[in-house]
Amino acid sequence: MDSLLDLQAELIHLRDGAMALERQLEPEIRRCSEQYQSSARNLVHYLSVRQGDIRPLQHRLSRFGLSSLSAMEPYTLAHLNAVINLLQSITGRRCETPQAPVDYLSGPQLLRQQRRRLLGELPPSVKVGAEAGAAAGTEASVMVTMPSQAAAEPQLVADLLASGMNVMRINCAHDDASAWRAMARHLRSAVENGASPARIQVDLAGPKLRTGPMQSSGRLLKLKPRRDLYGLVLEPCRVWLHAEADARLPAGLH
Repeated sequence: MDSLLDLQAELIHLRDGAMALERQLEPEIRRCSEQYQSSARNLVHYLSVRQGDIRPLQHRLSRFGLSSLSAMEPYTLAHLNAVINLLQSITGRRCETPQAPVDYLSGPQLLRQQRRRLLGELPPSVKVGAEAGAAAGTEASVMVTMPSQAAAEPQLVADLLASGMNVMRINCAHDDASAWRAMARHLRSAVENGASPARIQVDLAGPKLRTGPMQSSGRLLKLKPRRDLYGLVLEPCRVWLHAEADARLPAGLH
């Protein structure tokens, strides 16, 4: 019973953290269009839960036959509420249940709607195979990054569309504007000739977004030969690599 109480307390702590982050980001959430605010709140809850490593908690939940929180993306708070409520019925320890922005029905529905709005309808070649996944809100789109030769080979683009591509990704860190226009032109031409429609995503060149702050690895060891005032090498730099840290270095080596 103590272990179940501990699990309940940890889940409540996770949920409290999700609600606290929602309150912190409330001004940003309200800037979203009203039709996206429920999804934005759900995303904030999920990001809060995933800020730490919950694998030990997931393992302990599984030991008791409880949900391991491994598939809660479409309805994070509702899923936490469900597991906590189940534990409440076992432990008898009650707590207030916050209102979830999406539930097990509306969450997957919103996910499908937003996916289709952003990425377009699934092409017929993959729609049948995705029907089972669609019931769980997990339709999959196929995005293909265009290689350089796609600018000169319209048949390559047509073949990709026929194989199920429904998002063409053009990476502007490569090639040039004329090549990018040619890729888009080949796609539109293929669609005009009967291929399934596809969206075009253009990634601009520049700094890349990261999942979190880059941690400093400390100063690197810099080795260089000894030079004279004119930059001429007087003595090469020699390095001794050894598996053991306490190995004695030969004279003159670093």
